[in-house]
Amino acid sequence: MRGVMCTQVYIGKDVSADGHAIYARSCDLSSNKNTITTPLCSPKVENKPGRQVKSIESKIIYDYPDTTYKCLTTPIIPATDYGKLTSIGLNEHGFIVTGTITAYNCPEIAKVDPFLDDGICEETLPDFIGKTCKTPKEAIDFIEKTMEEKGNYSANSLIVADQKEGWLIELYSGHQWAAIKLPTDKISVYGNLFMIQTEYEMDNPDAFRHSKDLFKMPTDAGLAVMKDGKMSLCATYGGKDRLEDYSNLRTYMGHYYFAKSTAGEYNTKTRYPLFFDPDKKVSLKDVFNIYRFRYEGTPYCPEETGCENVRQIATEATFNCHAIQVFEDEKPELASVAWLSIANPEHSIFLPYSNMITKLDPRLDKFDELTNKLCDNKFLKDIEEMPIMYSEDIAQVIFKRLCIIAEHDRKLYGKGVQEYWGKKEEKLIKEFPEVVAKASKLAEKSFDDAIDYINDWSLNLQRETIDEARSIFDQLIWYISGHIETLRYMFSFANFAQEKEKKHLEPFKPIIK
Repeated sequence: MRGVMCTQVYIGKDVSADGHAIYARSCDLSSNKNTITTPLCSPKVENKPGRQVKSIESKIIYDYPDTTYKCLTTPIIPATDYGKLTSIGLNEHGFIVTGTITAYNCPEIAKVDPFLDDGICEETLPDFIGKTCKTPKEAIDFIEKTMEEKGNYSANSLIVADQKEGWLIELYSGHQWAAIKLPTDKISVYGNLFMIQTEYEMDNPDAFRHSKDLFKMPTDAGLAVMKDGKMSLCATYGGKDRLEDYSNLRTYMGHYYFAKSTAGEYNTKTRYPLFFDPDKKVSLKDVFNIYRFRYEGTPYCPEETGCENVRQIATEATFNCHAIQVFEDEKPELASVAWLSIANPEHSIFLPYSNMITKLDPRLDKFDELTNKLCDNKFLKDIEEMPIMYSEDIAQVIFKRLCIIAEHDRKLYGKGVQEYWGKKEEKLIKEFPEVVAKASKLAEKSFDDAIDYINDWSLNLQRETIDEARSIFDQLIWYISGHIETLRYMFSFANFAQEKEKKHLEPFKPIIK
């Protein structure tokens, strides 16, 4: 499972258009038919000792506390008693986790402090932390304790947050890690790289925490990379000049997208800052759209320039993408919402899933049920081993197949699909705060009534949107069937000859009554 490639976005609440912090991430593995994610509402479990979770890759076994919290997650691997590869955790205490961003340390660091076969493994972290932590401090305490006792299996980073604060945690090597508090007046975008340079406040545990030998180990080994009198953590642990376009271009494109006035020209060997100022306040819709960004207007857009040797942010390999909003003044049980695209977001839609919900449309639950049945409840180490799961009863398949067709011709097939979902997203962005406000008011008298209300609203939205995706797919196939002839040139009866001009085709536009 190593090699999951992702793009992280963070928007501080002071530079967010609606005043709420946003924590977003895409999860990219491949365009393989089996890479499908599903929302999952895990209930609270009280006073049930002896539960454990195994890692998919590492030999580590996590011991659950006797009580674990109600949590919304997004697993992709059916795995009986194993931890599931999960992108998010939103629990009942207003705590959220998003991760992980796979990263890579340099060979010199790996030699001095190698990874451990029974150390922390990234694919289990969001699920486990989401179900067991109430605050970022608790999550960092868990990382600190586990890194000291068991070590680390792989390099990666994750973000943890609650209604008060957010933290970025980077795991560098077998035992070294750092965590930095996220500023509320900045934003951040990055690919598969370590990003903490010298932004940390060395003597401020309320803003920076780290392993005890984080600075000593590379200094003793002669590997420390200094910048303005401080150790650059990303350069030290990632390698002084170890940068490449695959990840670094995505980081730059985040600056270009949100802060074009200061982005400058792209340079492969430039380390772009972790935090920066956007040109204007960033809306939730802006965050959705950066995950649809294929570098239009730059030399790196394949559709405009034919450039095919770079990795765009928007890719067919994305099988899950989310943007989590945290409402700082709301009840913890209603404090967060995951706007989740269960297929690649370029031609899919972000739907809101509150951390309060307990029910999902049956078609969203079908994937986990069917994969467990097809796999005979056995854990699969390689997703390629999974049987083909095409079914029109699976919501993820309904959205994924629409994306597949739309991306075969983005201009002719995909543009109309994207515009249709875009209008629906804008409507939902305006409507959802009213839904939260009504649920919050109901919760003052009865949490059961609040849960029933938000479940009903969410289920109706899920049902409606899944049906729309099915209808759009059928319409698109019918549209294509009318334009598949190989004869692409008009015949002129007046001139009794083939004309040189191709037939003009109007781009596809969905029609939903």
